[in-house]
Amino acid sequence: MTISVLYILSTLLIPTIAVSTVTHPIVAIEYDGPKAIERKELNAIMRPLLGNEATPDALCDRIVALQSVPGIGTIDFRIEVNPGSQQARKLIVKFDGGPSIFVDKIDVQVDGKTLSNVKRNASWRRYRAHDVKLRLKIGHRFHPYLERLDLLALEAYYSQLGHLDIEVKTRTNRSNGLITTIFDLSLGPKYRLGALRFKGLPQSVTVVPQIFHGGVASSIAIGAEQRALRRALCRNGYADSKVAIQQDKYGRQMDLAFWVEPGPKWIVERIRLTGHSLSPDVAGLLRVKK
Repeated sequence: MTISVLYILSTLLIPTIAVSTVTHPIVAIEYDGPKAIERKELNAIMRPLLGNEATPDALCDRIVALQSVPGIGTIDFRIEVNPGSQQARKLIVKFDGGPSIFVDKIDVQVDGKTLSNVKRNASWRRYRAHDVKLRLKIGHRFHPYLERLDLLALEAYYSQLGHLDIEVKTRTNRSNGLITTIFDLSLGPKYRLGALRFKGLPQSVTVVPQIFHGGVASSIAIGAEQRALRRALCRNGYADSKVAIQQDKYGRQMDLAFWVEPGPKWIVERIRLTGHSLSPDVAGLLRVKK
């Protein structure tokens, strides 16, 4: 088998160079809202996203810009797979054209108890619940998209503390153009790690686990272990490998099994570079790697 020179240069020969790619580009934008809102103004704000990833930060910046459009009301976003391509995405911009609604209060309730430290941090210009930066800001406009981001952030924060069965719901109370948002969290048990197994791992691949028996079953640590295993497989030639995770929970303990599908082992057969000139750096690397 042969492997592309782009893969060789980006992963084997020049590991210090970051290769920037757009995995799920936005290729279409649709609007879901009153026709009275001028589409020309909306396009001027939203079209720069075409061809790029619709990251939460990018969409939050668009919300700030969209608020300048008269009569737009509250704003939400939805991302769908674009027909005909599994990689491309379609962005749907939803707005209600109603009056502006402002955040009056934010409550975070954990297992029925309201946290008292949802407060503003001047350096972040955000409100916090424990160590979570909330995007909703008291005294600023309410938008459903920001509320959903905060819900996901709270869920991620507690799941990385071992509460993998956490459920987060939101409730809102509206009155006279003001809204109180309540995040209601049911944490569930805090899991610790039990047995750790690797299934289907090729003998040539060595793995040094970074998670151990008795440690907190952190969602972040488990995801990092999965990515590290995937990188180890790629370094050993298994570029098409897949790693799935099986979780077996009992009581407050969780056993983990990483199921590996290594796929074929790629071997570099030849390298061919074409073009007007070959830079000395790349030419030198190729000589060293022969």
